[in-house]
Amino acid sequence: MKLGVMSDTHDRLENIKKAVDIFNKENIDFLVHCGDYVAPFVVRAFEGLDEKIKNGNFYGVFGNNDGELLGLMKILGKICDIKGYEAILELGGKKIYVSHGPNPSVIKSIASSGQFDIIATGHTHQSKIEQIGNCLVINPGELCGYLSDESTFMIVDLNTMNVQLLEI
Repeated sequence: MKLGVMSDTHDRLENIKKAVDIFNKENIDFLVHCGDYVAPFVVRAFEGLDEKIKNGNFYGVFGNNDGELLGLMKILGKICDIKGYEAILELGGKKIYVSHGPNPSVIKSIASSGQFDIIATGHTHQSKIEQIGNCLVINPGELCGYLSDESTFMIVDLNTMNVQLLEI
């Protein structure tokens, strides 16, 4: 089973559409967005997402730049189960903690707890793959590419726990 992970899209619709095309091509089973969608119209970029993802396998959390929370819940919420500012998910037999930008010491504590297989975060606009004990800690970086000039996202094979860092 494959998990797509993206973050910090910041209304960059063309990059989201490109990532959606790759997610569809790779036949992902689940998609997680780690926050900073920004505005409700971002839903347009997800229209091409495979129906199996839009119909119950797309999850997300809010980030610090998500200003119109009610609009995001109402509009993007039709296809993305936005959990608030953090989420605990069980996908493909893996327990996953998702949050936009927790403090690094909090991440380390959560990873060290042994309760999660994966921690997915965003906020820093820098991709990261780290193993803390038995927990895979990932940050897909920024899909928008505004700060780093790199538009990155990830696909995690939930069976092998191998991570692909992809760039548009």
